[in-house]
Amino acid sequence: MKKLAPTGGRPLPGGREGPRAGMIRENAGLARRMKLQQTVGRGNQIRAHDPGRVVVNDTAYTRSVVVLRDRVIDDLLPETVDELRAEHFERVAGLGLEVVLLGTGDRLSFPHPSVTAPLTDARIGLEVMDTPAACRTFNVLAGDDRAVAAVILMTTPAA
Repeated sequence: MKKLAPTGGRPLPGGREGPRAGMIRENAGLARRMKLQQTVGRGNQIRAHDPGRVVVNDTAYTRSVVVLRDRVIDDLLPETVDELRAEHFERVAGLGLEVVLLGTGDRLSFPHPSVTAPLTDARIGLEVMDTPAACRTFNVLAGDDRAVAAVILMTTPAA
């Protein structure tokens, strides 16, 4: 058996084994089978996403949405980052959040800082991500009872 280093699989010089190598070997099979987040204890969970569609619990949305733990707002947002205005984030800032996850489609697309200023002024964190990452992160944070919103835009501007 090849000896594993504590850094995740590279042997140490001279074939030595690091102090955590045994634990890594024992847990290697478990890590391949572990699911990141099976279910959210209560509230909304983003169950699927495709270009132009997101499924929250059992409801599919085909327009941009704000997903909160207790509700979904589907009449607030435009379709692209270029169409976002500060007024959109002013409403989001009034929802009592710790962090906002902005899902911008398949590619990252950052809004101008003046657009997100209402979140900064309210001391609310903003993370810009691709939509799949925003959906996964929302499920994890919502499952930990964090005050989080996923702002999911359905399309991104042409590159």
